[in-house]
Amino acid sequence: LNRGLDFMGKDLVLRSEAGAELTIIDCDGVDRGFYFHSNETSAAVLDGFTVREGNGTIPGNGGGVLIHYASPTIQNSRFIENVDGGIHCAYSTSVIHVRDVVLHSNFDSWYGGGVYAYSCTVLLQGVQFSENTAGYSGGGLYAVNAIVETVGCAFQANAAGVSGGGICA
Repeated sequence: LNRGLDFMGKDLVLRSEAGAELTIIDCDGVDRGFYFHSNETSAAVLDGFTVREGNGTIPGNGGGVLIHYASPTIQNSRFIENVDGGIHCAYSTSVIHVRDVVLHSNFDSWYGGGVYAYSCTVLLQGVQFSENTAGYSGGGLYAVNAIVETVGCAFQANAAGVSGGGICA
């Protein structure tokens, strides 16, 4: 199956041949797209995929991609209509790089519909956040106990039930 893909601690480069527009990981609401959790470094690269209809197994834990104790590079990709957030990052000691990524119509019932960052450092470059929703805070981006740098990012029509439709930090 093309979901729940795990780099298993290896610094692999997974690059689509046709780009994100044509290379789609459709999770059918059953599992998340990717899982980084075994100390993968920035040399572990996910490049050129669309991950859609992912569903994290625990609310708030990355329907598109879950990153725990790892620091991969995610680039030239799209995360669309994922439940439990587009990208969930936590407990990473090195910088997580997210470049030229689209986060659209992702949802989390609590925090960080687009990106959730906790106890980590994330560099977001050229990321487009649109129509992401969180039930409580941070429709586009939720960051707590984290260092998040945004460079050339755009936030449009993100929403949250209580605070921080675009960003809550």
